[in-house]
Amino acid sequence: MKAYIHYAIIILLVSCSNNKEEEIEVIETGVITGTVKLFESRGGYAPDENMSVSIEGSDPVISVLTDTIGNYRFNDLPHGRYDLRFEKEGFGTFKRADIIHQNEETTIEAFEILGKKSTTEISQLQLFETETGITLLVTTSPLAHTTNIRYVRLFFNIGSEASNQIFEYFTPVLQAEFTPFIRQYTFEEFEELGFISGATIYIKAYGESLISNEYNDPNNGAFIFPNLNPNTSTSVSFVMP
Repeated sequence: MKAYIHYAIIILLVSCSNNKEEEIEVIETGVITGTVKLFESRGGYAPDENMSVSIEGSDPVISVLTDTIGNYRFNDLPHGRYDLRFEKEGFGTFKRADIIHQNEETTIEAFEILGKKSTTEISQLQLFETETGITLLVTTSPLAHTTNIRYVRLFFNIGSEASNQIFEYFTPVLQAEFTPFIRQYTFEEFEELGFISGATIYIKAYGESLISNEYNDPNNGAFIFPNLNPNTSTSVSFVMP
């Protein structure tokens, strides 16, 4: 009987030991590193340090600051997928999605080149129709000049007011060297963009930065323009012939 009890105790201890080993889950961690380069709204270098880089959705927030040459580093991050959020006073918030972290060190090769928010306002937007298209006249504040270059972005929408959130098409960053800034489009160009005859096309202009920080929202895929100046004039419109 004593021998039986002895063997039973050994079996129980071995069983408990195996269960504990099965419950231990090894979490692999590593380092994420990257670099940002910061610029003024109309070009020229800005100090690279003290930009906050955080793990989107982390609670409590996991955040680090860039050093004097723009480098940042996250230590001991569990392997997985991450979205990064970049913030600094005077700069529009930027996000970088789908960082796959599965190594001892994950280095983000592409530099984040980010600019400050635009200081350019749009004081007036005018539209004139011609036989073949339209001419837009954009007046900026401060006034655009060859020695005071300003940057502008246009948004186009069908059937309702255009904005940086409601649009069918948007232009690249446009460089304004004169006042007013003149931009011409043919009706043929609008057709190529998918705008059909009889449609009312609304157009809105915003002051923009040379480096715009635009990105696709990782949650819904929408285009985000963090550096636009919200102080702008009303939309203009025309009907496609």
